[in-house]
Amino acid sequence: MIQEHMVGILCKKYGPTAACIGPDGGFTPALNTVEEAVMACIESIRHTGLHPGEDMHIGLRCGADYFYDPDRGYKWEENGPYKSGEEMVDAYADLCLSHPCLQY
Repeated sequence: MIQEHMVGILCKKYGPTAACIGPDGGFTPALNTVEEAVMACIESIRHTGLHPGEDMHIGLRCGADYFYDPDRGYKWEENGPYKSGEEMVDAYADLCLSHPCLQY
């Protein structure tokens, strides 16, 4: 049910290709920020009548193999600067504080 709402939300905001499935089994919309991804998940949960952080939490997959460059660091956002490992820990912590429904 949540996945169906996610398809609708992503297609409406980012076009029909946003609902394509990537090699890891997740959607592949062209998002610019991590915040956009979190808000799409929260919106999808709310569309089902559930309450994020009460009825459902969002788990973060923090594996950095696809956004880590050994020479530059971690790419947190498409148009943002690269971050160090310490900055990534802070970024995840800030994201979770801003959205109590997140867990990592």
